[in-house]
Amino acid sequence: MTIREAIDRADALRPNTVAETEKYLWLAQLDGALRRQVHNQHEAEGEENRAGADLMQADDTVLLAKEPYSGIYLYWLMAQIDLALGELTRYNNDMMLYNMALTEYAVDYKRTHLPVGRGQFKF
Repeated sequence: MTIREAIDRADALRPNTVAETEKYLWLAQLDGALRRQVHNQHEAEGEENRAGADLMQADDTVLLAKEPYSGIYLYWLMAQIDLALGELTRYNNDMMLYNMALTEYAVDYKRTHLPVGRGQFKF
């Protein structure tokens, strides 16, 4: 999923008046957190660590979480939109869905990628 696709889908699901610059920032915050908390702890495959909204802000930038986990971006954007608009009940629901999606993504990523070597254990 690209930045543009994430913003367009979130806007279709949750019509709003929030500036697009805020949505770019929110996506950069999420991809930055994914990179620090999940990706940097494990070995990357090829171009995998060159993606992400925290590194580039072009509309066609590919976000870190691939299918079937790209819904994480929709839940995150909708939650941030709801928070900005003072829709706290919706925000809480969106964050619950986001946290479930984040957990599924992190578990799958950790299961399919080797941890980064932190040194050699010697007797």
